[in-house]
Amino acid sequence: MLIHYEDGSFLKISREEDGSFLKISREVCN
Repeated sequence: MLIHYEDGSFLKISREEDGSFLKISREVCN
C-alpha cells in the first residue's frame, strides 16, 4: 500500500508474511 504526498514523496507500507508487524518506509521520487 502506498500513501502519496503532494511533494512527491510516499510511504510504502507492507506487512510481513506472518502478519506480526507492519513495515513502513518513506521514500522520495525524484
